[in-house]
Amino acid sequence: MIEKLKGAKKKDIHQSILRKTLRLFAEPLSLALSKTPVTPNQVSFVYLIFSVLVSYLYSKGQYGSNITGGILLFFLLILDKVDGSLSRIKGTDSDYGFWLDRTFNDFSRIILFFGLAIGLYRQTQNVIYIFITFFLMSTYLLVGITHEVFRLIMPDSNKILGSIKSHYHFLINFVYGEPLVPFIIFVFSFTPLLHIGVILLSLYGVLFLIAQYCVMTLKVKKQLSHVSRMDSKIK
Repeated sequence: MIEKLKGAKKKDIHQSILRKTLRLFAEPLSLALSKTPVTPNQVSFVYLIFSVLVSYLYSKGQYGSNITGGILLFFLLILDKVDGSLSRIKGTDSDYGFWLDRTFNDFSRIILFFGLAIGLYRQTQNVIYIFITFFLMSTYLLVGITHEVFRLIMPDSNKILGSIKSHYHFLINFVYGEPLVPFIIFVFSFTPLLHIGVILLSLYGVLFLIAQYCVMTLKVKKQLSHVSRMDSKIK
């Protein structure tokens, strides 16, 4: 069991400090659950159910409920690592499990953003925060979509992304998405400035999306130019 978890750690060599830390928190829970009949897919379903609860707490727009929601949100970040670790320990990795993990993760964030939008409106009585939160959700989803499309159309996407991570390792800690965005929300949940945190995340999301799109567009253009030259030589 421990060996399988160590294998997962080797894959984390180019991951952010936050992601590695969350995996450390998840390991004891994964090991404990490996001795029970609980399956990784069941953990994924519990994760989604807790996401609804967290969203409800944030939707109340009260300082106390924000703190409780923040605590549960941090637990969700840990739980998000448990299903993967548990599947490796039990040797039950599957495409179906991967599908549930990825889709439930996106569903969870959308549910969270809806709760935040309602809560911030109730807290501030300003409808602008509904639009700001949905803008945050849009940039969050677009960053993920852009990344996935890049992986689909670029044959050496894993090699390219791995090279970027190894050369700019420190910047990996500031990648906009999982788990940074929910973690920032968690931090601001313990202050009366949650609305400010959402604004800052929205602005950062736009800047990151633009930078990511430009870098990936240059990579795609370079790859297509190379393929075009190769085709010309063959002809």
